[in-house]
Amino acid sequence: MKFLERFLNLESGVNFRELGGYQTLDGHTTKWHKALRCGSMSYLSTSDLRKLAEYGLSCVVDLRSESERNYGPDKLPEGTKHVLASVYPLEHSLLEDVGIAKYSALSKNGLGFAEETYVKMLVDPHAREAYGKMFQALVENDEEGKSLAFHCVAGKDRTGIGAFLFLGLLGVKRQTVLEDFMLTNLAFSEKTAKEQNAIVQNAQGDELAERLNSYLGVRKEHFLILEKTVEILSGSVRDFCFEYLNVSKDDYEKMRLNYLE
Repeated sequence: MKFLERFLNLESGVNFRELGGYQTLDGHTTKWHKALRCGSMSYLSTSDLRKLAEYGLSCVVDLRSESERNYGPDKLPEGTKHVLASVYPLEHSLLEDVGIAKYSALSKNGLGFAEETYVKMLVDPHAREAYGKMFQALVENDEEGKSLAFHCVAGKDRTGIGAFLFLGLLGVKRQTVLEDFMLTNLAFSEKTAKEQNAIVQNAQGDELAERLNSYLGVRKEHFLILEKTVEILSGSVRDFCFEYLNVSKDDYEKMRLNYLE
């Protein structure tokens, strides 16, 4: 099977990564060639578009703002569905979004700008609507051999939260979700796709997370605040998706069927 490497070997792709092959707590594995996460698709070459068409890409969820889309329009394989789901602009203050009790719990040890922005991308009504659209597109991506990609500009913050929610809902192991989150930093190193995959294969668990934490980009602290937020608000990622993103239990069962084997 082509393109089984975690990083897709594209000429001009930004942080293109497979979400297949991840193990869940209940013994399943996420399917290959069903879900991708990435950065901007405005730089893709003709060869890249051909590879993605062969890969089965049929739907793209664009998490960027209108101005970002206008500045760098997506290049898509012919016939690909384009879902617009802008996470920005964030409409409310964090206090407005969660109320005084939960705000106090979230900010107990202080929140830096980056951490507060991550929390707001989970709880702001505009952002929640965007991720709700992403999940609806994922539910509808049920045709055999067809895959979906979701992306922002760099494929790290808005996209990272999307992957955190997607993998968490499916029950992927916590350490694996963390490693996927941190792989963004490797994508923006000067390493080739082959070198990137060698690091992933040769380092596992905490060792991999620590190695990736040495690069600039996302940090483990960003992941931890996402975990803390869903725990305080709902207890788990699955319940957060049910409560805040309008994912129904029927949607959840369809996604397990679509994305797990």
